[in-house]
Amino acid sequence: MADIIVPMYTLLDPTRAQDFAIKDEELFNLVQTFEKSLLEDKKSLFESAQNKNQDDLHRNLHTLKGYLPFLCRADFCERITELYQMVRGNQLDLVLSGVMAIMPSLNVLQIEIGDWLTSYDSKKG
Repeated sequence: MADIIVPMYTLLDPTRAQDFAIKDEELFNLVQTFEKSLLEDKKSLFESAQNKNQDDLHRNLHTLKGYLPFLCRADFCERITELYQMVRGNQLDLVLSGVMAIMPSLNVLQIEIGDWLTSYDSKKG
């Protein structure tokens, strides 16, 4: 039996990046970039929802829809895509409630990314 314990994540799925990050260090760099982007994009998404700014919501959801599939579970990515389609369809009220509903998940994802990076560093060292 292996002594390695692999953490279970609810949203993060680094195996989805295998086509883009073949080496461990490439994956680490991708996850680091992902962490920084998510931190900024979460804040921007929340602010655009608070301000009920449909153009900013559109831009923020488009950005998330573009990079989340590289490292997130497919079902969560689908939810982001649904919100993006709603904002394009001028369903602002549904988008606003949907964005507020996914904010806790984005926070969990941020934590999972940090945990993954810490785990990678500890294995490397």
